[in-house]
Amino acid sequence: MSRQFSVYIKARGVADPGMGFHAFRHTFATRLDRAGVGHGTISRITGHTLEGGVLPKFYIDAPSLPERVTALARFDPCVKVPAYRRGQFAIPLRPRRQKEGG
Repeated sequence: MSRQFSVYIKARGVADPGMGFHAFRHTFATRLDRAGVGHGTISRITGHTLEGGVLPKFYIDAPSLPERVTALARFDPCVKVPAYRRGQFAIPLRPRRQKEGG
């Protein structure tokens, strides 16, 4: 796959030194991850093993803030959580006075 990719990008005018498949592996792994491809499959494509965590630790970028917001919007806790009202925890969370002599 690496050689095929090199031929592909060179045919499109990308011939800078170091611009081969390896230069694109981070983006490629991240995009596959975002598309729902399992880490086992991604690791086999990119030539990594799952042991040691190299793939998720170094090759798959952490989700951006907009991606995290979108993911949280899909979360359904299955219970109705009331909206926070300013000051609603002021009394239960106020500091306790220490007992005298204690």
